[in-house]
Amino acid sequence: MFGESIAQQFAIQFRRLYLETISSGDIDAKTAWRLANYVNFALWTSREAVTTSIMVLGVFFVAMPLGSEVLPLATRLMYFAFTAVTMFAGLFVVLIPLHFLRIKKLISSKVSLGLAALFGVLFSSACFVFWRDLLNLNLGFTFTEIALRISPLILVTFGVGFAISPYTSNRLMRRHNLTSLTSLINEKKRGQLISISAQDHYVAITTSTGTDLTRMTLAAAIALVEPGIGLQIHRSHWIAISAIKTVNEQNRTVELINGEILPISAQHLPNLTLEISRKDSYSQQELLFARDIAEVDILTKMLKSNQDARADLDKMFLEVFQGKPLNEMQRLRQAFQIYRVSMTAPVFILMQLALFCGLAFMGTYGLYDLAWYQPPIFWTLGYLLCWIVTIPTHVLVWYTDLKYGSNGWLGIFLHTVTEGTLASAVLYGLAYVLFGPVMVPYLVFLLSTYVLHTFHAPVLHICVREHQSFSSWKKALNIPPILLHMPYETRGEIVSVSAESRAVSVKTTSGKSIVKKKFADAITLLGERQGIQTHRSHWVATDFIKARRVDGTSNYVELTTGELVPLAAANIAKVDALLRSAA
Repeated sequence: MFGESIAQQFAIQFRRLYLETISSGDIDAKTAWRLANYVNFALWTSREAVTTSIMVLGVFFVAMPLGSEVLPLATRLMYFAFTAVTMFAGLFVVLIPLHFLRIKKLISSKVSLGLAALFGVLFSSACFVFWRDLLNLNLGFTFTEIALRISPLILVTFGVGFAISPYTSNRLMRRHNLTSLTSLINEKKRGQLISISAQDHYVAITTSTGTDLTRMTLAAAIALVEPGIGLQIHRSHWIAISAIKTVNEQNRTVELINGEILPISAQHLPNLTLEISRKDSYSQQELLFARDIAEVDILTKMLKSNQDARADLDKMFLEVFQGKPLNEMQRLRQAFQIYRVSMTAPVFILMQLALFCGLAFMGTYGLYDLAWYQPPIFWTLGYLLCWIVTIPTHVLVWYTDLKYGSNGWLGIFLHTVTEGTLASAVLYGLAYVLFGPVMVPYLVFLLSTYVLHTFHAPVLHICVREHQSFSSWKKALNIPPILLHMPYETRGEIVSVSAESRAVSVKTTSGKSIVKKKFADAITLLGERQGIQTHRSHWVATDFIKARRVDGTSNYVELTTGELVPLAAANIAKVDALLRSAA
Protein backbone atom coordinates (compact mmCIF):
# COMPACT_ATOMS: atom_id res chain seq x y z
CA MET A 1 0.00 0.00 0.00
CA PHE A 2 1.08 3.58 -0.62
CA GLY A 3 1.09 4.46 3.07
CA GLU A 4 3.45 1.64 3.91
CA SER A 5 5.95 2.73 1.25
CA ILE A 6 6.13 6.07 3.07
CA ALA A 7 6.24 4.31 6.43
CA GLN A 8 9.23 2.31 5.18
CA GLN A 9 11.31 5.46 4.82
CA PHE A 10 10.39 6.60 8.31
CA ALA A 11 11.08 3.14 9.70
CA ILE A 12 14.59 3.22 8.19
CA GLN A 13 15.23 6.59 9.83
CA PHE A 14 13.86 5.23 13.09
CA ARG A 15 16.21 2.24 13.00
CA ARG A 16 19.26 4.33 12.24
CA LEU A 17 18.39 6.73 15.05
CA TYR A 18 17.90 3.76 17.33
CA LEU A 19 21.33 2.44 16.38
CA GLU A 20 22.86 5.73 17.44
CA THR A 21 21.33 5.51 20.92
CA ILE A 22 21.13 1.76 21.61
CA SER A 23 24.40 1.61 23.49
CA SER A 24 23.91 4.74 25.60
CA GLY A 25 21.14 3.30 27.79
CA ASP A 26 19.32 6.64 27.81
CA ILE A 27 17.67 8.81 25.16
CA ASP A 28 17.80 12.59 25.34
CA ALA A 29 14.67 14.69 24.84
CA LYS A 30 15.49 15.77 21.28
CA THR A 31 16.14 12.21 20.13
CA ALA A 32 13.04 10.93 21.93
CA TRP A 33 10.93 13.56 20.18
CA ARG A 34 12.28 12.51 16.78
CA LEU A 35 11.61 8.86 17.62
CA ALA A 36 8.07 9.76 18.68
CA ASN A 37 7.44 11.38 15.29
CA TYR A 38 8.78 8.36 13.41
CA VAL A 39 6.73 5.92 15.49
CA ASN A 40 3.57 7.98 15.10
CA PHE A 41 3.93 8.27 11.33
CA ALA A 42 4.67 4.57 10.92
CA LEU A 43 1.60 3.77 13.05
CA TRP A 44 -0.76 5.97 11.05
CA THR A 45 0.48 4.72 7.69
CA SER A 46 0.38 1.02 8.62
CA ARG A 47 -2.13 -1.17 6.83
CA GLU A 48 -4.21 -1.63 9.99
CA ALA A 49 -4.54 2.12 10.60
CA VAL A 50 -5.25 2.95 6.96
CA THR A 51 -7.92 0.28 6.46
CA THR A 52 -9.59 1.03 9.80
CA SER A 53 -9.65 4.74 9.00
CA ILE A 54 -11.22 3.98 5.62
CA MET A 55 -13.86 1.86 7.36
CA VAL A 56 -14.62 4.68 9.83
CA LEU A 57 -14.96 7.12 6.94
CA GLY A 58 -17.24 4.60 5.23
CA VAL A 59 -19.52 4.63 8.28
CA PHE A 60 -19.50 8.44 8.32
CA PHE A 61 -20.18 9.00 4.64
CA VAL A 62 -22.29 5.98 3.72
CA ALA A 63 -24.15 4.69 6.82
CA MET A 64 -25.72 8.08 7.67
CA PRO A 65 -25.02 8.14 11.44
CA LEU A 66 -26.44 10.52 14.05
CA GLY A 67 -29.67 11.11 12.13
CA SER A 68 -27.87 12.56 9.10
CA GLU A 69 -30.09 10.73 6.60
CA VAL A 70 -32.39 13.81 6.67
CA LEU A 71 -29.62 15.99 5.23
CA PRO A 72 -29.10 16.54 1.48
CA LEU A 73 -26.31 14.37 0.11
CA ALA A 74 -23.92 17.28 -0.58
CA THR A 75 -24.46 18.76 2.88
CA ARG A 76 -23.96 15.39 4.57
CA LEU A 77 -20.73 14.73 2.69
CA MET A 78 -19.40 18.20 3.49
CA TYR A 79 -20.29 17.86 7.19
CA PHE A 80 -18.56 14.52 7.65
CA ALA A 81 -15.57 15.52 5.47
CA PHE A 82 -14.86 18.56 7.66
CA THR A 83 -15.42 16.52 10.82
CA ALA A 84 -13.19 13.64 9.71
CA VAL A 85 -10.29 15.87 8.63
CA THR A 86 -10.37 17.81 11.91
CA MET A 87 -10.74 14.63 14.00
CA PHE A 88 -7.89 12.68 12.36
CA ALA A 89 -5.58 15.71 12.38
CA GLY A 90 -6.16 16.22 16.10
CA LEU A 91 -5.59 12.55 16.91
CA PHE A 92 -2.42 12.49 14.80
CA VAL A 93 -0.96 15.50 16.60
CA VAL A 94 -1.87 14.49 20.15
CA LEU A 95 -0.31 11.02 19.82
CA ILE A 96 3.18 12.46 19.28
CA PRO A 97 3.63 13.79 22.87
CA LEU A 98 2.11 10.56 24.21
CA HIS A 99 4.71 8.53 22.26
CA PHE A 100 7.36 10.91 23.60
CA LEU A 101 6.32 10.34 27.22
CA ARG A 102 6.26 6.58 26.64
CA ILE A 103 9.73 6.55 25.02
CA LYS A 104 11.11 8.57 27.94
CA LYS A 105 9.44 6.00 30.24
CA LEU A 106 7.47 8.72 32.03
CA ILE A 107 4.23 6.81 31.43
CA SER A 108 3.46 3.18 30.58
CA SER A 109 2.04 1.95 27.28
CA LYS A 110 -1.34 1.26 28.89
CA VAL A 111 -1.53 4.75 30.37
CA SER A 112 -0.61 6.18 26.98
CA LEU A 113 -3.37 4.11 25.37
CA GLY A 114 -5.93 5.25 27.95
CA LEU A 115 -5.08 8.92 27.51
CA ALA A 116 -5.21 8.59 23.72
CA ALA A 117 -8.63 6.90 23.84
CA LEU A 118 -10.02 9.51 26.27
CA PHE A 119 -8.79 12.36 24.11
CA GLY A 120 -10.14 10.59 21.02
CA VAL A 121 -13.66 10.37 22.45
CA LEU A 122 -13.78 13.96 23.73
CA PHE A 123 -12.08 15.59 20.75
CA SER A 124 -14.08 13.62 18.15
CA SER A 125 -17.34 14.55 19.87
CA ALA A 126 -16.26 18.20 19.95
CA CYS A 127 -15.54 18.06 16.20
CA PHE A 128 -19.02 16.73 15.46
CA VAL A 129 -20.66 19.46 17.57
CA PHE A 130 -18.41 22.24 16.22
CA TRP A 131 -19.10 21.57 12.54
CA ARG A 132 -22.79 20.85 13.18
CA ASP A 133 -23.24 24.25 14.80
CA LEU A 134 -21.02 26.05 12.27
CA LEU A 135 -23.01 24.62 9.35
CA ASN A 136 -26.28 25.25 11.23
CA LEU A 137 -27.49 21.65 10.96
CA ASN A 138 -30.48 20.51 12.97
CA LEU A 139 -29.45 16.98 14.01
CA GLY A 140 -30.61 17.13 17.64
CA PHE A 141 -27.75 15.28 19.40
CA THR A 142 -26.00 16.87 22.39
CA PHE A 143 -22.25 16.65 23.06
CA THR A 144 -22.83 13.96 25.72
CA GLU A 145 -25.02 11.86 23.43
CA ILE A 146 -22.47 12.03 20.63
CA ALA A 147 -19.66 11.12 23.05
CA LEU A 148 -21.59 8.08 24.28
CA ARG A 149 -22.33 6.93 20.74
CA ILE A 150 -18.83 7.40 19.37
CA SER A 151 -16.92 6.07 22.41
CA PRO A 152 -17.33 2.33 21.52
CA LEU A 153 -15.85 2.97 18.07
CA ILE A 154 -12.87 4.89 19.49
CA LEU A 155 -12.24 2.58 22.44
CA VAL A 156 -12.50 -0.66 20.49
CA THR A 157 -10.30 0.48 17.60
CA PHE A 158 -7.67 1.87 19.98
CA GLY A 159 -7.86 -1.18 22.24
CA VAL A 160 -7.71 -3.87 19.56
CA GLY A 161 -5.14 -1.84 17.65
CA PHE A 162 -2.97 -1.85 20.76
CA ALA A 163 -3.53 -5.59 21.25
CA ILE A 164 -2.35 -6.52 17.74
CA SER A 165 0.41 -3.90 17.58
CA PRO A 166 3.19 -6.52 18.07
CA TYR A 167 1.80 -8.52 15.13
CA THR A 168 1.38 -5.34 13.08
CA SER A 169 4.89 -4.04 13.69
CA ASN A 170 6.50 -7.44 13.04
CA ARG A 171 4.60 -7.84 9.77
CA LEU A 172 5.34 -4.30 8.62
CA MET A 173 9.05 -4.59 9.41
CA ARG A 174 9.37 -8.04 7.79
CA ARG A 175 7.50 -6.83 4.73
CA HIS A 176 10.09 -4.10 4.14
CA ASN A 177 13.06 -6.23 5.23
CA LEU A 178 13.65 -3.89 8.17
CA THR A 179 13.97 -6.52 10.88
CA SER A 180 17.34 -7.69 9.58
CA LEU A 181 20.60 -5.84 9.25
CA THR A 182 20.37 -6.11 5.49
CA SER A 183 18.43 -2.82 5.45
CA LEU A 184 21.56 -1.01 6.69
CA ILE A 185 24.09 -2.32 4.20
CA ASN A 186 24.84 -1.67 0.55
CA GLU A 187 21.80 -2.46 -1.62
CA LYS A 188 23.89 -4.59 -3.97
CA LYS A 189 24.86 -6.87 -1.06
CA ARG A 190 21.39 -7.36 0.41
CA GLY A 191 19.98 -10.85 0.43
CA GLN A 192 19.35 -13.81 2.71
CA LEU A 193 21.16 -13.18 6.00
CA ILE A 194 23.86 -15.80 6.64
CA SER A 195 26.14 -14.61 9.44
CA ILE A 196 27.33 -11.66 11.53
CA SER A 197 30.91 -11.47 12.79
CA ALA A 198 32.67 -8.92 14.99
CA GLN A 199 35.73 -7.18 13.51
CA ASP A 200 37.24 -4.56 15.83
CA HIS A 201 34.69 -1.70 16.00
CA TYR A 202 32.69 -3.09 13.07
CA VAL A 203 30.55 -6.11 12.27
CA ALA A 204 30.82 -8.04 9.01
CA ILE A 205 27.30 -8.79 7.77
CA THR A 206 27.32 -11.69 5.29
CA THR A 207 24.35 -12.32 3.02
CA SER A 208 23.74 -14.56 0.02
CA THR A 209 25.09 -11.77 -2.22
CA GLY A 210 28.20 -10.66 -0.32
CA THR A 211 29.67 -9.14 2.85
CA ASP A 212 29.52 -5.56 4.09
CA LEU A 213 30.95 -3.78 7.15
CA THR A 214 28.86 -1.63 9.49
CA ARG A 215 30.18 0.32 12.46
CA MET A 216 28.41 -1.11 15.52
CA THR A 217 28.82 -3.79 18.19
CA LEU A 218 27.91 -7.43 17.71
CA ALA A 219 25.35 -7.20 20.54
CA ALA A 220 23.63 -4.25 18.87
CA ALA A 221 23.57 -6.09 15.54
CA ILE A 222 22.06 -9.24 17.06
CA ALA A 223 19.41 -7.13 18.82
CA LEU A 224 18.17 -5.99 15.41
CA VAL A 225 17.61 -9.51 14.06
CA GLU A 226 14.29 -11.34 14.47
CA PRO A 227 14.42 -13.90 17.32
CA GLY A 228 14.12 -17.47 16.13
CA ILE A 229 16.00 -17.23 12.83
CA GLY A 230 19.53 -17.64 14.21
CA LEU A 231 21.77 -17.80 17.27
CA GLN A 232 25.15 -16.75 18.59
CA ILE A 233 27.71 -19.57 18.36
CA HIS A 234 30.78 -17.68 19.59
CA ARG A 235 31.54 -14.40 21.30
CA SER A 236 32.41 -13.02 17.84
CA HIS A 237 29.94 -14.86 15.58
CA TRP A 238 26.19 -15.20 14.96
CA ILE A 239 24.71 -17.44 12.24
CA ALA A 240 21.29 -17.97 10.64
CA ILE A 241 19.84 -21.44 11.24
CA SER A 242 18.79 -21.72 7.59
CA ALA A 243 22.42 -21.07 6.51
CA ILE A 244 23.88 -24.11 8.30
CA LYS A 245 25.32 -26.74 5.99
CA THR A 246 27.25 -29.09 8.33
CA VAL A 247 28.41 -29.07 11.95
CA ASN A 248 31.60 -30.73 13.14
CA GLU A 249 31.04 -31.26 16.86
CA GLN A 250 34.48 -32.82 17.34
CA ASN A 251 36.37 -29.80 15.99
CA ARG A 252 33.60 -27.41 17.13
CA THR A 253 33.17 -25.74 13.73
CA VAL A 254 30.20 -25.05 11.49
CA GLU A 255 30.21 -24.83 7.70
CA LEU A 256 27.70 -22.44 6.17
CA ILE A 257 25.98 -22.59 2.77
CA ASN A 258 28.42 -20.00 1.35
CA GLY A 259 31.41 -22.18 2.25
CA GLU A 260 32.42 -20.12 5.29
CA ILE A 261 33.69 -22.10 8.32
CA LEU A 262 33.26 -20.54 11.76
CA PRO A 263 34.29 -21.70 15.26
CA ILE A 264 31.78 -22.78 17.92
CA SER A 265 32.46 -22.10 21.57
CA ALA A 266 31.86 -24.92 24.06
CA GLN A 267 29.12 -23.00 25.88
CA HIS A 268 27.13 -22.40 22.66
CA LEU A 269 27.45 -25.91 21.19
CA PRO A 270 24.44 -27.42 23.07
CA ASN A 271 22.17 -24.58 21.91
CA LEU A 272 23.31 -25.02 18.33
CA THR A 273 22.67 -28.78 18.46
CA LEU A 274 19.16 -28.15 19.81
CA GLU A 275 18.33 -25.60 17.11
CA ILE A 276 19.52 -27.95 14.36
CA SER A 277 17.20 -30.67 15.70
CA ARG A 278 14.32 -28.20 15.41
CA LYS A 279 15.34 -26.97 11.99
CA ASP A 280 13.54 -29.74 10.11
CA SER A 281 10.39 -29.37 12.18
CA TYR A 282 9.80 -25.63 12.09
CA SER A 283 10.27 -23.22 9.24
CA GLN A 284 11.46 -19.68 9.83
CA GLN A 285 7.98 -18.35 8.99
CA GLU A 286 6.33 -20.69 11.52
CA LEU A 287 8.73 -19.59 14.26
CA LEU A 288 8.05 -15.92 13.56
CA PHE A 289 4.31 -16.46 13.40
CA ALA A 290 4.33 -18.48 16.63
CA ARG A 291 6.16 -15.62 18.34
CA ASP A 292 3.56 -13.16 17.05
CA ILE A 293 0.76 -15.30 18.46
CA ALA A 294 2.48 -15.54 21.86
CA GLU A 295 2.55 -11.73 22.06
CA VAL A 296 -1.17 -11.29 21.31
CA ASP A 297 -3.21 -13.07 23.97
CA ILE A 298 -6.53 -11.45 23.06
CA LEU A 299 -6.49 -12.82 19.50
CA THR A 300 -4.69 -16.12 20.09
CA LYS A 301 -7.55 -18.38 18.99
CA MET A 302 -8.29 -16.46 15.80
CA LEU A 303 -4.61 -16.26 14.89
CA LYS A 304 -4.21 -19.98 15.65
CA SER A 305 -7.00 -20.67 13.15
CA ASN A 306 -5.23 -18.36 10.70
CA GLN A 307 -1.97 -20.28 11.18
CA ASP A 308 -3.64 -23.69 10.72
CA ALA A 309 -5.25 -22.54 7.48
CA ARG A 310 -1.92 -21.17 6.26
CA ALA A 311 -0.20 -24.49 6.98
CA ASP A 312 -2.80 -26.41 4.98
CA LEU A 313 -2.53 -23.90 2.12
CA ASP A 314 1.24 -24.24 2.12
CA LYS A 315 0.92 -27.98 1.64
CA MET A 316 -1.48 -27.62 -1.28
CA PHE A 317 0.50 -24.79 -2.92
CA LEU A 318 3.59 -27.00 -2.71
CA GLU A 319 1.76 -29.89 -4.37
CA VAL A 320 0.67 -27.62 -7.22
CA PHE A 321 4.20 -26.30 -7.69
CA GLN A 322 5.57 -29.83 -7.81
CA GLY A 323 3.19 -30.67 -10.65
CA LYS A 324 0.44 -32.48 -8.75
CA PRO A 325 -2.84 -31.03 -10.07
CA LEU A 326 -5.68 -30.65 -7.56
CA ASN A 327 -9.06 -32.25 -8.16
CA GLU A 328 -12.27 -30.25 -7.65
CA MET A 329 -12.73 -31.28 -4.01
CA GLN A 330 -9.15 -30.34 -3.19
CA ARG A 331 -9.62 -27.01 -4.92
CA LEU A 332 -12.77 -26.37 -2.86
CA ARG A 333 -10.81 -27.20 0.30
CA GLN A 334 -8.11 -24.82 -0.83
CA ALA A 335 -10.75 -22.11 -1.34
CA PHE A 336 -12.13 -22.71 2.15
CA GLN A 337 -8.67 -22.41 3.72
CA ILE A 338 -8.11 -19.16 1.83
CA TYR A 339 -11.43 -17.98 3.28
CA ARG A 340 -10.15 -18.82 6.79
CA VAL A 341 -6.87 -17.00 6.17
CA SER A 342 -8.64 -13.85 5.02
CA MET A 343 -11.36 -13.80 7.68
CA THR A 344 -8.97 -14.38 10.61
CA ALA A 345 -6.30 -11.91 9.49
CA PRO A 346 -5.75 -9.25 12.21
CA VAL A 347 -6.23 -6.35 9.80
CA PHE A 348 -9.61 -7.72 8.74
CA ILE A 349 -10.68 -8.38 12.33
CA LEU A 350 -9.83 -4.83 13.36
CA MET A 351 -11.61 -3.37 10.35
CA GLN A 352 -14.77 -5.39 11.03
CA LEU A 353 -14.81 -4.41 14.71
CA ALA A 354 -14.54 -0.75 13.73
CA LEU A 355 -17.41 -1.18 11.28
CA PHE A 356 -19.56 -2.99 13.86
CA CYS A 357 -19.06 -0.33 16.53
CA GLY A 358 -19.85 2.44 14.09
CA LEU A 359 -23.01 0.73 12.84
CA ALA A 360 -24.23 -0.46 16.24
CA PHE A 361 -23.81 2.67 18.35
CA MET A 362 -23.84 5.71 16.08
CA GLY A 363 -27.50 5.57 15.06
CA THR A 364 -26.93 4.57 11.46
CA TYR A 365 -29.59 4.03 8.77
CA GLY A 366 -32.32 5.72 10.82
CA LEU A 367 -32.06 3.42 13.88
CA TYR A 368 -31.29 6.25 16.35
CA ASP A 369 -34.80 6.45 17.89
CA LEU A 370 -34.66 2.90 19.28
CA ALA A 371 -33.75 2.01 22.86
CA TRP A 372 -29.97 2.16 23.44
CA TYR A 373 -29.62 -1.65 23.65
CA GLN A 374 -31.65 -2.51 20.52
CA PRO A 375 -29.20 -1.48 17.73
CA PRO A 376 -26.26 -3.46 19.24
CA ILE A 377 -28.47 -6.57 19.52
CA PHE A 378 -29.73 -6.07 15.98
CA TRP A 379 -26.26 -5.68 14.48
CA THR A 380 -24.90 -8.63 16.49
CA LEU A 381 -27.65 -10.89 15.14
CA GLY A 382 -27.25 -9.37 11.68
CA TYR A 383 -23.48 -9.99 11.64
CA LEU A 384 -24.00 -13.60 12.74
CA LEU A 385 -26.65 -14.28 10.10
CA CYS A 386 -24.61 -12.58 7.36
CA TRP A 387 -21.56 -14.61 8.30
CA ILE A 388 -23.50 -17.89 8.09
CA VAL A 389 -25.22 -16.98 4.82
CA THR A 390 -22.09 -15.74 3.06
CA ILE A 391 -19.73 -18.64 3.87
CA PRO A 392 -20.72 -20.59 0.72
CA THR A 393 -20.47 -17.49 -1.48
CA HIS A 394 -17.04 -16.63 -0.06
CA VAL A 395 -15.76 -20.13 -0.76
CA LEU A 396 -17.24 -20.18 -4.27
CA VAL A 397 -15.71 -16.78 -5.04
CA TRP A 398 -12.26 -17.98 -3.98
CA TYR A 399 -12.82 -21.20 -5.92
CA THR A 400 -13.61 -19.16 -9.06
CA ASP A 401 -10.59 -16.96 -8.48
CA LEU A 402 -8.31 -20.00 -8.10
CA LYS A 403 -9.71 -21.83 -11.13
CA TYR A 404 -9.58 -18.96 -13.59
CA GLY A 405 -6.47 -17.20 -12.26
CA SER A 406 -7.93 -13.67 -12.20
CA ASN A 407 -5.21 -12.29 -9.89
CA GLY A 408 -7.90 -11.05 -7.53
CA TRP A 409 -9.91 -8.58 -9.62
CA LEU A 410 -12.68 -11.01 -10.48
CA GLY A 411 -12.78 -12.11 -6.85
CA ILE A 412 -13.00 -8.53 -5.55
CA PHE A 413 -15.90 -7.79 -7.91
CA LEU A 414 -17.74 -11.01 -7.02
CA HIS A 415 -17.19 -10.44 -3.29
CA THR A 416 -18.65 -6.95 -3.53
CA VAL A 417 -21.73 -7.99 -5.52
CA THR A 418 -22.60 -11.32 -3.87
CA GLU A 419 -21.84 -10.42 -0.27
CA GLY A 420 -23.31 -6.92 -0.63
CA THR A 421 -26.57 -8.29 -2.06
CA LEU A 422 -26.94 -11.08 0.49
CA ALA A 423 -25.91 -8.94 3.49
CA SER A 424 -28.26 -6.09 2.60
CA ALA A 425 -31.20 -8.48 2.13
CA VAL A 426 -30.53 -10.27 5.44
CA LEU A 427 -30.02 -7.08 7.47
CA TYR A 428 -32.95 -5.20 5.97
CA GLY A 429 -35.27 -8.18 6.45
CA LEU A 430 -34.13 -8.63 10.05
CA ALA A 431 -34.72 -4.94 10.80
CA TYR A 432 -38.20 -5.11 9.31
CA VAL A 433 -39.07 -8.17 11.39
CA LEU A 434 -37.75 -6.68 14.66
CA PHE A 435 -38.65 -3.00 14.35
CA GLY A 436 -40.93 -2.55 11.37
CA PRO A 437 -40.27 -0.01 8.56
CA VAL A 438 -37.83 2.20 10.48
CA MET A 439 -34.75 2.04 8.25
CA VAL A 440 -33.90 4.12 5.20
CA PRO A 441 -35.33 2.90 1.84
CA TYR A 442 -33.97 -0.48 0.76
CA LEU A 443 -32.37 0.82 -2.46
CA VAL A 444 -30.36 3.37 -0.44
CA PHE A 445 -29.36 0.65 2.03
CA LEU A 446 -28.36 -1.72 -0.81
CA LEU A 447 -26.17 0.88 -2.52
CA SER A 448 -24.47 1.84 0.74
CA THR A 449 -23.79 -1.84 1.48
CA TYR A 450 -22.11 -2.18 -1.92
CA VAL A 451 -19.90 0.81 -1.11
CA LEU A 452 -18.87 -0.60 2.29
CA HIS A 453 -18.02 -3.98 0.73
CA THR A 454 -16.03 -2.19 -1.97
CA PHE A 455 -13.85 -0.90 0.89
CA HIS A 456 -13.18 -4.23 2.56
CA ALA A 457 -13.24 -6.77 -0.30
CA PRO A 458 -9.73 -5.72 -1.51
CA VAL A 459 -8.42 -6.14 2.06
CA LEU A 460 -9.48 -9.81 2.00
CA HIS A 461 -7.45 -10.33 -1.16
CA ILE A 462 -4.46 -8.38 0.18
CA CYS A 463 -4.35 -10.67 3.23
CA VAL A 464 -4.26 -13.77 1.03
CA ARG A 465 -1.78 -12.37 -1.50
CA GLU A 466 0.55 -11.39 1.35
CA HIS A 467 0.44 -14.92 2.72
CA GLN A 468 1.42 -16.27 -0.70
CA SER A 469 4.29 -13.78 -0.83
CA PHE A 470 5.70 -14.70 2.60
CA SER A 471 4.68 -18.33 3.04
CA SER A 472 7.25 -20.92 4.02
CA TRP A 473 6.80 -23.05 0.90
CA LYS A 474 8.09 -20.22 -1.32
CA LYS A 475 11.06 -19.58 0.96
CA ALA A 476 11.92 -23.24 1.35
CA LEU A 477 12.04 -23.84 -2.41
CA ASN A 478 13.38 -20.39 -3.39
CA ILE A 479 10.28 -20.03 -5.58
CA PRO A 480 10.62 -16.93 -7.80
CA PRO A 481 8.14 -14.17 -6.86
CA ILE A 482 7.03 -13.84 -10.50
CA LEU A 483 5.13 -17.12 -10.14
CA LEU A 484 2.72 -15.36 -7.76
CA HIS A 485 1.57 -13.26 -10.73
CA MET A 486 0.68 -16.34 -12.76
CA PRO A 487 -2.31 -18.75 -12.66
CA TYR A 488 -1.70 -21.87 -10.59
CA GLU A 489 -2.02 -24.14 -13.62
CA THR A 490 1.03 -22.60 -15.33
CA ARG A 491 3.31 -22.39 -12.30
CA GLY A 492 6.38 -24.55 -12.41
CA GLU A 493 10.11 -24.39 -13.00
CA ILE A 494 10.86 -21.29 -15.07
CA VAL A 495 12.38 -22.00 -18.49
CA SER A 496 12.46 -18.61 -20.22
CA VAL A 497 11.14 -15.06 -20.12
CA SER A 498 10.55 -12.98 -23.26
CA ALA A 499 9.35 -9.39 -23.72
CA GLU A 500 6.04 -9.00 -25.57
CA SER A 501 4.80 -5.45 -26.10
CA ARG A 502 3.88 -4.12 -22.62
CA ALA A 503 4.09 -7.54 -20.95
CA VAL A 504 6.34 -10.58 -20.72
CA SER A 505 5.79 -14.18 -21.71
CA VAL A 506 6.91 -16.55 -18.95
CA LYS A 507 7.40 -20.19 -19.96
CA THR A 508 7.57 -22.86 -17.30
CA THR A 509 7.58 -26.64 -17.21
CA SER A 510 3.80 -26.43 -16.72
CA GLY A 511 2.94 -24.05 -19.53
CA LYS A 512 3.07 -20.43 -20.65
CA SER A 513 1.58 -17.30 -19.10
CA ILE A 514 1.50 -13.59 -19.93
CA VAL A 515 2.46 -11.32 -17.02
CA LYS A 516 1.81 -7.58 -17.25
CA LYS A 517 5.24 -6.42 -16.16
CA LYS A 518 8.12 -4.61 -17.80
CA PHE A 519 10.90 -6.93 -18.88
CA ALA A 520 13.38 -5.41 -16.38
CA ASP A 521 10.87 -5.76 -13.53
CA ALA A 522 10.15 -9.36 -14.52
CA ILE A 523 13.85 -10.23 -14.38
CA THR A 524 14.00 -8.77 -10.85
CA LEU A 525 11.03 -10.95 -9.85
CA LEU A 526 12.92 -14.10 -10.86
CA GLY A 527 14.60 -13.96 -7.45
CA GLU A 528 17.52 -16.38 -7.08
CA ARG A 529 16.64 -18.40 -10.19
CA GLN A 530 19.89 -18.97 -12.09
CA GLY A 531 19.83 -17.79 -15.69
CA ILE A 532 21.30 -15.50 -18.32
CA GLN A 533 19.92 -12.68 -20.44
CA THR A 534 20.70 -13.80 -23.97
CA HIS A 535 19.19 -10.78 -25.68
CA ARG A 536 17.73 -7.45 -24.64
CA SER A 537 14.29 -9.08 -24.79
CA HIS A 538 15.05 -12.65 -23.71
CA TRP A 539 16.18 -14.48 -20.58
CA VAL A 540 16.70 -18.25 -20.19
CA ALA A 541 17.38 -20.52 -17.21
CA THR A 542 20.85 -22.04 -17.29
CA ASP A 543 19.43 -25.49 -16.40
CA PHE A 544 17.61 -25.63 -19.75
CA ILE A 545 20.42 -24.46 -22.06
CA LYS A 546 21.32 -27.32 -24.42
CA ALA A 547 23.50 -25.82 -27.17
CA ARG A 548 24.29 -22.73 -29.24
CA ARG A 549 23.01 -22.73 -32.81
CA VAL A 550 23.98 -20.58 -35.79
CA ASP A 551 21.61 -19.85 -38.64
CA GLY A 552 23.37 -17.69 -41.22
CA THR A 553 24.30 -14.51 -39.38
CA SER A 554 21.93 -15.14 -36.47
CA ASN A 555 22.82 -16.91 -33.24
CA TYR A 556 20.38 -18.81 -31.03
CA VAL A 557 20.35 -20.71 -27.75
CA GLU A 558 18.71 -24.09 -28.06
CA LEU A 559 16.87 -25.17 -24.93
CA THR A 560 16.17 -28.71 -23.76
CA THR A 561 12.50 -28.03 -24.54
CA GLY A 562 13.41 -27.59 -28.23
CA GLU A 563 12.83 -23.83 -28.20
CA LEU A 564 15.29 -21.51 -29.99
CA VAL A 565 15.91 -18.20 -28.21
CA PRO A 566 17.71 -15.28 -29.93
CA LEU A 567 21.30 -14.73 -28.77
CA ALA A 568 23.00 -11.33 -29.04
CA ALA A 569 26.64 -11.27 -30.19
CA ALA A 570 27.71 -9.65 -26.91
CA ASN A 571 26.45 -12.67 -24.95
CA ILE A 572 27.95 -15.48 -27.06
CA ALA A 573 31.03 -15.77 -24.85
CA LYS A 574 28.90 -16.11 -21.69
CA VAL A 575 26.78 -18.88 -23.21
CA ASP A 576 29.86 -20.74 -24.51
CA ALA A 577 31.44 -20.54 -21.05
CA LEU A 578 28.29 -22.00 -19.48
CA LEU A 579 28.21 -24.83 -21.99
CA ARG A 580 31.91 -25.63 -21.37
CA SER A 581 31.41 -25.67 -17.59
CA ALA A 582 28.41 -28.00 -17.94
CA ALA A 583 30.22 -30.39 -20.26
